[in-house]
Amino acid sequence: MFAGNEREELSRQSLVTQAVRINATARRYFKHDAAAVRLAAERDAYEKTHGEVARLTLLERVEYVTYAIGLFCIYGVDVFLFGASAQFVSGFVGSDDDFFTSLAKYATPACFLGIEVMISLQIAKSGLAERFGFGSSAARKGWIAIGILAALVMPLAATAAARAAGVVADDSAPILMIVVLAVISFAAHVLVLFAGRLAQEAKTYITYAVCYGVKKGRAQRAIDRAQADIGGLNSLFIGYVHAWRTHNGRYGALPSGPFDREVVELLRRQFPHVATGGNVASFPTLVEDEEAS
Repeated sequence: MFAGNEREELSRQSLVTQAVRINATARRYFKHDAAAVRLAAERDAYEKTHGEVARLTLLERVEYVTYAIGLFCIYGVDVFLFGASAQFVSGFVGSDDDFFTSLAKYATPACFLGIEVMISLQIAKSGLAERFGFGSSAARKGWIAIGILAALVMPLAATAAARAAGVVADDSAPILMIVVLAVISFAAHVLVLFAGRLAQEAKTYITYAVCYGVKKGRAQRAIDRAQADIGGLNSLFIGYVHAWRTHNGRYGALPSGPFDREVVELLRRQFPHVATGGNVASFPTLVEDEEAS
């Protein structure tokens, strides 16, 4: 008799433990589902706000991505050509710290490239102003001259450094290679100068694509977590129902649960046949929170 009571108590405690796990899984699902709804709304609002960028054609997107890759390639060539000169100047003005010399090597070419992009925008604006009679050709020519001077800085510095290195090493081969690369770098910077608003538009599209990709990824991860939670909840509840039926068949009727009110409503949506009483003695009982009662 006592052994039967002990087995019944163990079975009841097992059901309670499973119910606690179901409640915990459901609460985790509610949290992740709310996050998924919020992040999906942010993603959709961002896409709606910047719909003009989102509706770009494939050809335009490829053009912007190609231009961004081209800027990165120009930056790489500039680091190779001008990095050593920037490090030398940084050390010459009194900064012997390895961090600042390395920063000068990589930051200085990026700064010059950014300046050229801004100059290209001014060239495009002054050209439009001249076309519609709001500006003069002198302004456009002045911006072009400034841009060419900025584009000449790195090739000339690299050539001078290569000539000095060639004199020290008594070898003219590196000088010729550096000169060729300097000419290519100057031509590439001239292309940047006369690209007009392409740099601004490419930057806008890349920024939109990155931000939208981040928002889309966060929303999708939240949706995946919520789907995993609801799948785990369904699996736990199916196992619970089978154990509950077995307990009731062996030891008599036992109220199911305890389950939170929100969990019961969720289970009713997931298992309508249980909510209507199909093949089950009763639906899980409700356990209200102390604050709500």
